[in-house]
Amino acid sequence: MESFKGLTAVVTGASAGLGEEFVRQLAAEVASVVLVARRADRLERLRDELAVSHPGLLVRVLHADLSVAGAAHELAGRIEAEGLRTDILVNNAGIMPGSR
Repeated sequence: MESFKGLTAVVTGASAGLGEEFVRQLAAEVASVVLVARRADRLERLRDELAVSHPGLLVRVLHADLSVAGAAHELAGRIEAEGLRTDILVNNAGIMPGSR
């Protein structure tokens, strides 16, 4: 496997399920991770957990509802404005009927 040391991973849909698991797996390998989802409270809980389990990992929480038109473009702008890179993108955001 290629080394992910020094890289930044952006994970959408990071608040639960597969997205949350992608974050947990990447946290041990990357320098920083950007957590993106609709549920800010869950992202903050995950950020706090990662601070304990992976000291030194830079974790940013960006609340976004990517089902809204233009939200992905706005998210890209926020990532750039904060000086963050996107070396790895796990585009896991999705919506199921009745999930809102």
